[in-house]
Amino acid sequence: MGNTRWEDIYKHLKGKGVHVYSPAQHDGNCRSEYVVIKSTGMNNVPGTSSTRQEYDVLCYVPKDNYSRLDAFV
Repeated sequence: MGNTRWEDIYKHLKGKGVHVYSPAQHDGNCRSEYVVIKSTGMNNVPGTSSTRQEYDVLCYVPKDNYSRLDAFV
């Protein structure tokens, strides 16, 4: 496992053959499927004094292949 949850997510997706980027890392047009892992910050866990880190996994497909989005997700 990585040092952070972000690294865990990255390594898991990369191990499945997915092209993975952090925000603003991908440059140019979308020519094949890829994901961007973005931290959305810390949120309180309802009913506890705990917090949790949350992430968005943004999925991209080429604009001419929009119908592949559901299968990619």
